[in-house]
Amino acid sequence: MFKFLGKLLDSNEKEIKRLRITVEQINALEPAIKKLKDKEFASKTAELKTRLSTGDSLDTLLFMAFAIVREAALRTIGERHYDVQLIASLALHFGKVAEQRTGEGKTLSAIPALYLNALYACRVTSFSSHSLGALLPLIDSRRVVRVLPLLDL
Repeated sequence: MFKFLGKLLDSNEKEIKRLRITVEQINALEPAIKKLKDKEFASKTAELKTRLSTGDSLDTLLFMAFAIVREAALRTIGERHYDVQLIASLALHFGKVAEQRTGEGKTLSAIPALYLNALYACRVTSFSSHSLGALLPLIDSRRVVRVLPLLDL
């Protein structure tokens, strides 16, 4: 049984290492994204939608999309995604489970994956289970809603 658990933990570590490489590529875009004016975020969203419609995949666009969302969140709600939150968002995008504890920014983590998948014009739903019932998701969703207009969504 312990060998099974060891293999499971090893596979999680391998996945996290793989996602860290992606986060490093997102981080490399940050200086250029910081230079954007607020009004340029909408044109970046349009550019990503155009690239998607001309054959680029969501996985190709995710670096730019995640970098854009990180900066938009910082400008609109004053919160910058930590690398671990981007890892959680990447896991969500790839259909994996991303477990985070209370206070680790689950709602903030969801925004990049929601934005990226919304570019495809598909219905995107995020849900979270909190001990506070329905109140906390409503409060958190108001924060998300403040980020999306800057991104023209």
